[in-house]
Amino acid sequence: MADTEIIGGIKFYTKDILEIKITDTDFNVILMDGTSVTYTMQPEERQAEIVVKDVGRIEFLGLINATIKDSPNNDVYILSGCENITVNADSGIIKMDGEDIGTDQDLIELKNRILDNGVLQYSKSNVLKLNKGDLYKLPNESSINYVSNDSDLINE
Repeated sequence: MADTEIIGGIKFYTKDILEIKITDTDFNVILMDGTSVTYTMQPEERQAEIVVKDVGRIEFLGLINATIKDSPNNDVYILSGCENITVNADSGIIKMDGEDIGTDQDLIELKNRILDNGVLQYSKSNVLKLNKGDLYKLPNESSINYVSNDSDLINE
């Protein structure tokens, strides 16, 4: 079984962590792909967890009051049962030979989460800051505010 550690109330797989910074008021964890997560202490009952499924594909489970800053790659972020999260996905500039060649194309999916004890965690009060070309998928459109440069909404 993979080694895990709890940092500020969030479970991480040790192999996914590049850097940890802890201050008096918050925690900042930078993942191996460059994604940065800044947050306050998470309540134990949230069962908060960050799982890197693959390079650039990350699940954020049960987080509250956090800021996620994307990597400069094409990321897939799945926020399950997350509340009051700001996702800064609007800064991914792709460079080739030192020249800006465009922006990354991220997919951000928000969905609700059911814990093993039957408690339903809603994804709500989240803010997405997106590039042109970023996509987002929602459980219900009223659950977020977004700042977009012509991003596309995926409807199912």
